[in-house]
Amino acid sequence: MSLKKIASYISPTLREPEKCEACNQIFSCGASLFGCWCSKLKLSKETLEMLKSQYKKCLCPTCLEKLSIKNPN
Repeated sequence: MSLKKIASYISPTLREPEKCEACNQIFSCGASLFGCWCSKLKLSKETLEMLKSQYKKCLCPTCLEKLSIKNPN
């Protein structure tokens, strides 16, 4: 594994931008040793299964937000 790849797990800003498989929007994946922005979204079990069957990579924040369970406050 390259040093750049290892560094990207610590600081996602060092990672190359990705293209959302759902909408083709360019975004930066936030996955790191400390978590990711996507882990803050709540997705139903059915939605997670659908995502796993349709996509191989991450989706952008906008697409995942549309699929998230809304918490009424």
